[in-house]
Parts: sequence; structure tokens; C-alpha cells
Amino acid sequence: MLRGETLVSPQEVFAVEVSVPHGHVEAILGTIGKLGLPSLLSSKPSRERDLVVAMVAERLIAPGSKLATTRLWNDSTLAAELSVEDADVDELYRALDWLLRLAAPD
Repeated sequence: MLRGETLVSPQEVFAVEVSVPHGHVEAILGTIGKLGLPSLLSSKPSRERDLVVAMVAERLIAPGSKLATTRLWNDSTLAAELSVEDADVDELYRALDWLLRLAAPD
């Protein structure tokens, strides 16, 4: 084994069961982070902030309705990266209401 003998080939031990695209998500989230968008939205991390960032990123990846957004999140690692996998359309609209309150406080 120390002389380079292979006991088992990697193909016999490992099998790819699911491969989810990630590169474009990493590029977009990296750029969003470098631009400081999350901090511009809110100085404190929150579920609403993550949802808004996820909606912006998804809009760049594949523009669509809020319903389409939640359905497409499972086609990449975007939702998992921002921990919003369980978000539904109603929660997206509540996050947009949150954003509106930040932009135009009473």
C-alpha cells in the first residue's frame, strides 16, 4: 500500500447520487457580499434579510415570479447557502413588506 498499490478504486467506493449546481451561486453570493448588500439591507442578520438576498440572487440566476423563485431554489445550492430552503411564497412577500418598512419607516 505504501508503494502506491491501490486497494480499492474510488469508483467502487463512491457513487455520485446527486449533483447540485453551485458555481454560479458562489459567484453571485460572493459579489453580493463584496458589494455589501446584506449590510445595506440591515446591520443585523435576520431571516428577512436572507430571504431578500436570496430573491435578489435568484432574480440574477433565473428571473421569475415569487412562486417560481421558491421552486427553483432546489435546482441549485442557493437556498441551502442562505438557509431558506423551507421558505414559501407568503414568506417571500412578508420579507418584501419588511424591506418596504425599512425603506419607508412610519
